[in-house]
Amino acid sequence: MNNKKKKKKYKYFLSILLVCFVLLIIYIVGNSSFNILSVFTSKKFVVENKNKLLSKAKEKNSSEAEAVSWLSIEGTNIDLPVLKFGNIDSTQPYDVKYDNYAWLEGYDAYTNHVVVFGHNIRNLSSNPEVGKKYFERFDNLMAFVYYDFAKDNQFIQYTVDGKDHIYKIFSVYFTNSVTTPEFYTNHLEKEDLDNYTNDLINKSIYNYNINKSDVDSLLILSTCTRFFGDDRESFVIVGYEVKNDKFNKTNIKKNDIYKDIEKILKGSESDEKI
Repeated sequence: MNNKKKKKKYKYFLSILLVCFVLLIIYIVGNSSFNILSVFTSKKFVVENKNKLLSKAKEKNSSEAEAVSWLSIEGTNIDLPVLKFGNIDSTQPYDVKYDNYAWLEGYDAYTNHVVVFGHNIRNLSSNPEVGKKYFERFDNLMAFVYYDFAKDNQFIQYTVDGKDHIYKIFSVYFTNSVTTPEFYTNHLEKEDLDNYTNDLINKSIYNYNINKSDVDSLLILSTCTRFFGDDRESFVIVGYEVKNDKFNKTNIKKNDIYKDIEKILKGSESDEKI
């Protein structure tokens, strides 16, 4: 009698397991952006103390430039000081005599609209490489053109005045201008911030499915590229500051505009083989 009860319980357990497995398969088939491996391999973003690195960078401060903050981007070797230049016209080319660095556009190192530029010198093509040891400055920012990379790396750490500010990426896009007017606005009023956020979401190559009401502070990262063959292009990554987030990654999807990106990436691979 006990054996019969055990067998009945065992069959019941197997039935539940089978139903769960079928539901999982249905979900995976219905959601092309789901990656079963991510359940086992995804790691949460870990905040690292950058104060010592920033203090060391400040030792090189001069009347020409000073290190005011530190920037690190998940999944990349972008881990460098952010400089603020003094008495230099922003239309002039910046001197590249420093070690790896990015630079600020705006008046303050931390506002609700921080804009940081970095050079991309060695990764300009329509077939960007990822993680090369010789990459410096913002060369490796181009890795975000790849869906799998963007899906796995979604956080930016920005350290200023001894405090770590964590931003979650929600917009990745190309623009045919090296600079745009909104880059030079130091602080955005609530209405302007909301409108700008909508614009950033609409032109992103990925859909991060964010709650727009969570966005009250932006970090804009911009670098040059020739992905579309024009030497006046910029590649831009935007994050919003998260304060109570446990740094969980979002299950992002490709927007329709990403089809154009994929065509270029595939064409580049074919050209390279030829």
